[in-house]
Amino acid sequence: MKAVAAVRAQPSPQPADAAASRRRRREAGPADGSLGNHNDAPLMKRHRPAAPATTAATTQAIDLSVIDRRCRDAIRDGDLDGALDDAVVMYRRKPESALGYLRATQIFLTKGMTEAASKILAIAFKKVDTNDPKYARLVDLRLSLSTEAPKGPSASKRAPEKTSAASEQLDVPTAESPASPPNSAVFGAFQLPAELVLAILRRLPFVDRCRCLGVSRALRALVASDRGLWTELDFGAARSARVTDRAVAAVLGRAGASVRAVRLGGCVRLTRAALRPLSSPRRPLLRELVLAGASKIGGEDLADMLVGALGGGGGGGGGGAGRCALEVLDLSGTNITTAGLVRVLGVTGRLRRLVVARCGRLTAEVFTGATLPAELEAVDVSETAAGDAALAALARACGGSLRSVEAVRCRALGARGLAALRRCPRLCVLRCSWAGGVTADAAGRRELEAALLAVAAGASAGDSGSGGGGGGLEVFAAAGLPGLTDAAVAGVAGLSAGLRELDLSSCAHVGDAAVMAVSRRCGSLRRAVLARCPRVSEAGLAALAGGCPRLRALDVSENPDAMSDSVLRTVATHARELEELRLAACGRVTGAGLVAFAEELSRATPTAAPEHQQPGPSLPRRLLKLLDVSFCDGVGVDTIRRLAALLPGTKIASRKA
Repeated sequence: MKAVAAVRAQPSPQPADAAASRRRRREAGPADGSLGNHNDAPLMKRHRPAAPATTAATTQAIDLSVIDRRCRDAIRDGDLDGALDDAVVMYRRKPESALGYLRATQIFLTKGMTEAASKILAIAFKKVDTNDPKYARLVDLRLSLSTEAPKGPSASKRAPEKTSAASEQLDVPTAESPASPPNSAVFGAFQLPAELVLAILRRLPFVDRCRCLGVSRALRALVASDRGLWTELDFGAARSARVTDRAVAAVLGRAGASVRAVRLGGCVRLTRAALRPLSSPRRPLLRELVLAGASKIGGEDLADMLVGALGGGGGGGGGGAGRCALEVLDLSGTNITTAGLVRVLGVTGRLRRLVVARCGRLTAEVFTGATLPAELEAVDVSETAAGDAALAALARACGGSLRSVEAVRCRALGARGLAALRRCPRLCVLRCSWAGGVTADAAGRRELEAALLAVAAGASAGDSGSGGGGGGLEVFAAAGLPGLTDAAVAGVAGLSAGLRELDLSSCAHVGDAAVMAVSRRCGSLRRAVLARCPRVSEAGLAALAGGCPRLRALDVSENPDAMSDSVLRTVATHARELEELRLAACGRVTGAGLVAFAEELSRATPTAAPEHQQPGPSLPRRLLKLLDVSFCDGVGVDTIRRLAALLPGTKIASRKA
């Protein structure tokens, strides 16, 4: 311990009263008989007169916390010689503990002996157990010595950085990033370059990066030093219901103006305090903002914060639209009002996707009078009061760029609003299920058919070579429309050769004619939902399976007369890419038919594997992931076991009434 001997050459001054007090305490010995002197430490014999001896048994029974308490008192009183003796005793009593090394290093740093402190730490990393509670402190000291040399005795007396938990599960600091980030980080006995550690951190999810802030001061400083780690703030990947205002505010304050994405979907506990830092400073680089489910924030407060963050000023109008880079805005489930949304849209001139589903305070004229972005591509107004006037205003302002319109369960939406979408030549996604303004009488059916044909014709008339739409509808969801007929579906299918998803569930007037028209004209169909369609029979399903070989999902639930064993054989033969089959409450399906269906899938020829792969067991061409046979009276327990044996990688749902 040459480093220990070197300290003796630099005696430290100490106050007279403190020195006298400590001398009387040591000469008298402890009242409990512990640590009377350090006879087992030869180093201390050379620097202090012998005190009353203690037995070896008493010395071995000494608690390190008692020695450490006296060592800290000595350091505070300036008695570095006595403190160093106590540190040596702690080291000798328990070499695998970090306590003695920490106190010795602190003394060396107080004396300004950085080299001696480094040597003590090198010994500590060889002997201290990594599970020791103080091991992280050793890592911090080693990193501080490698990045910043102490200048004098006051170097070790700096107050440690105060940290605060930003939420119950995320430890997010509120302090700003350090001016001089560390150039390395210590992980156990390994010291890695900062560039390598940052490259690893960039590949971690955002929530894991936040947890790294609570590991040690060294890693905390490294994470906080790189602004690139704080450009995409995704709280939705965590247990979002537990994210608090303090966590969000702390992270937003750390990210500064460089943040590009803020995702707070499902964070239902947030209030206006969480988003207050969002508006100061202004976020000119923000491209994605997701606030879905933030229902505790008032509508006008939310609009004020969004305008402040995106436009830097108040009021509506397009004055700030050119400066805002926001492209995705999700306000679903919030209390945003029509007036507030108009103000927000006035400063988002580059917006491409807008989601305001389940916003109960929006009115039927939500987009009337608003300055809508000319580049808007996708809009979701599901479960709101948006009606015909809203869709008409949307089509007038953004018809040339609009590609996706979702208006599910809009009670004020009717055929006139749908007909307004004929001005959208790039439209490829239309979801208008359960529109409340559609009627089932003869006039309502004719009006709905004309509107859907106009929309499909407008979508197919666009330039398909321009990229992204223009070749007809790709997704058409019209579930629960009372006025939908076979002629309307056949007309849409005839104008949408690239249709990939079709949802006609709960359409009482759709039958085999519509399904056969889809099978003839939409060969690339991937998903078909025909649940609760009483007019669809075996012939229609057989034609669909034979005409759509790329079908991956088929739902014919609650059609007692549609699916049978013969149709199952047709599906197994032709739909070789099937991944999901729902047959709930199909009374004509039997156990024997399902077993034959599973055997046909298991006998299917597997796709050719690459030459570098080893040949494996025989698998179906496309693994069936889900088979729902719930409430099928002809399917018993033995059939379920047989299916599980034939299709080992398939989830089989078999609920019973």
